[in-house]
Amino acid sequence: MAKVTMSFSLDDQEDRAILRELEALPKGARSRAIREALGRYYGQGRITLGDVYQKLTDLERSLEAGAAPRRRAPRGKADAPQEPPEAAAALDELGL
Repeated sequence: MAKVTMSFSLDDQEDRAILRELEALPKGARSRAIREALGRYYGQGRITLGDVYQKLTDLERSLEAGAAPRRRAPRGKADAPQEPPEAAAALDELGL
């Protein structure tokens, strides 16, 4: 299997939140994070209830072992992802 390197561009203002998230990752983890995000976007990485259960179990074990939960810096309104209007309306109907 050959390794393929691709590059892409980000706008330092428009993609500020993406840049901040990528810069917070260790260098070796950036490619994996991008691959996983693209896989989810294209439907290859659908999250299952089993995935959620596994993450919660992992978190529970970490907390029991004394690990402190990682906290993200609060996002400002300008950094918040924009909800599509139809999604916002559906959430409003659910009372979320």
